[in-house]
Amino acid sequence: MISRTLKAIIASISLLVSFPSWSIQTTHTIRPHTSFEGSSLSNSCSTMHSQSFSTRCNMALFPFQNNEGISLSIVGKSDGDSIDNGRDLIFDPITEDLLRKLFEETNYNSFTFNSEVSFKNSLFEITYIPYYLMADLYLFNPVFPEISMNLVNREELRLSSGFLLFGDGDLDKSLNLSMGSSLFYYSHTSANTLFSLFDLSNTDAEELIKFNSKYGVSGDLSFFLSIPSDIIPNFSIQYKNIASRINRNEKLTNSSTRLETSYLFDDYLLLGLGKSYKTLYGRFSYNLEIPTENYLSDTKFEHLNLGLNYTLKLLSLFMGLGQNYQTFGISFNSDQFKVGISYSKEKDLGDFQESYDDSAYIGMAINL
Repeated sequence: MISRTLKAIIASISLLVSFPSWSIQTTHTIRPHTSFEGSSLSNSCSTMHSQSFSTRCNMALFPFQNNEGISLSIVGKSDGDSIDNGRDLIFDPITEDLLRKLFEETNYNSFTFNSEVSFKNSLFEITYIPYYLMADLYLFNPVFPEISMNLVNREELRLSSGFLLFGDGDLDKSLNLSMGSSLFYYSHTSANTLFSLFDLSNTDAEELIKFNSKYGVSGDLSFFLSIPSDIIPNFSIQYKNIASRINRNEKLTNSSTRLETSYLFDDYLLLGLGKSYKTLYGRFSYNLEIPTENYLSDTKFEHLNLGLNYTLKLLSLFMGLGQNYQTFGISFNSDQFKVGISYSKEKDLGDFQESYDDSAYIGMAINL
């Protein structure tokens, strides 16, 4: 009886001091079917042709690529603790001690990791993503600490291709229009919930954190227009996650504050403007990326990003500039191996986050 009364009193206090109902949108530089280079450019690279990572940015660039074979790649946070914590949150029982350790320094923690195996020839590309892991945790309401949690373990099998609609394939001298598409099957296991540390200390984690699985087929459709001018930029448009069953607007019971992802699994349009220039010492490219929703009627200017890339033989430099992300990266490339590291100041929570987090990411790829 005393225990029930105590719980009722604490629950009443939590209602009085808790924040009003809202949602917090999170974005990430590491996304399913992304690359280290794309993450280092804040995913602003959809017009950057003639690069080994081009088709990861826009499948309409597939006709202009000549690299074939098998490749294995990973990209993730370079902090070993981050990788371990993200793995533990998704695969192992969640304990109060683990959560208290995560929130010792900050009230928001995020861990992401992506791995891929792909086979590419002149006609198509097949990509298998065995693990895309994401863990977002936000601690709010200091008087009565509550945790909003969004965990994802995703697997994908993707078939991609692209072709010229018209033009001769010379992007520097002629007008070209290309089209690309991806069709993919996904297995999406996730947990999106809210609970207090008091709940976790008195209830098994399995009862508070329940994973749900969704399976489905989705796709991407993209177009790329190259214009033979040094001034007028090239243009791209992509429709991402067509017919996806992962809807961030799903209702949660017991949630006063919830985390929901943006531009990861739900459908949206992505507009790109950019240009690439050959120089005596390599190639310089820029790209401006503009995400929109509701068929161009809702433009998200706060998520607008500028990507800059300079490539000279085995060395590539990357910079991503936006309201929520400022990133600088470097990679060393050969025909068989690639390794890179990037440093980022980021606000995954956008304006809701008062200060930037400092993050470091690594990427590795092996070509067979």
